[in-house]
Amino acid sequence: MTPRRNSSVLLADASKCSACHDCEQACALAHAGLDLHERPLSELILRPRLRLASAGGLAVPILCRHCANPPCAAACRKEAIVREQGLVRIIEKACVGCKLCVKACPFGAMTVKYEGPAAAVGATAGAPRKKPRGMARKCDLCADTDREVPACVEACPTRALRLVDVERHRRSQQTARAAQLVEARLGRQRAKP
Repeated sequence: MTPRRNSSVLLADASKCSACHDCEQACALAHAGLDLHERPLSELILRPRLRLASAGGLAVPILCRHCANPPCAAACRKEAIVREQGLVRIIEKACVGCKLCVKACPFGAMTVKYEGPAAAVGATAGAPRKKPRGMARKCDLCADTDREVPACVEACPTRALRLVDVERHRRSQQTARAAQLVEARLGRQRAKP
């Protein structure tokens, strides 16, 4: 059963990640509305909304955690980042690419990408060229695509990415922690002479 998106989060298991970058490719294709076979025919620049980071011999996708009180939204002076139906969303029309959200995100999940050609529309002979507008980007759990499960989850060959229901995951974590505490107490009792 697939969890509902408005109560879900992506979990990444670094011990399973093979650093194949399939998640990045699937994300970029899904948001461009393309599939793998259409990519060679497209002239679009594909940009994933997640990225793989490596450290200490492990790789893990850097993803938006869809925080309950998102620091990126609090930092945004244009109110271009909102939390709706359990997801942190970017209102693209309002975003000015100021990068305050990038600085505020404690997980490094936000990026600002410049959209459009290097010489923006409106440049004429003698007139200064405008820079392309920056746009905040982050994982949106493929909410704006017609996918039931995020593309990265489907593409991951090692199952390092999982879409989980937040409440169910929280309860399982509590149960696991309680079991650890009980085991530790029983271990101490057995160790007493």
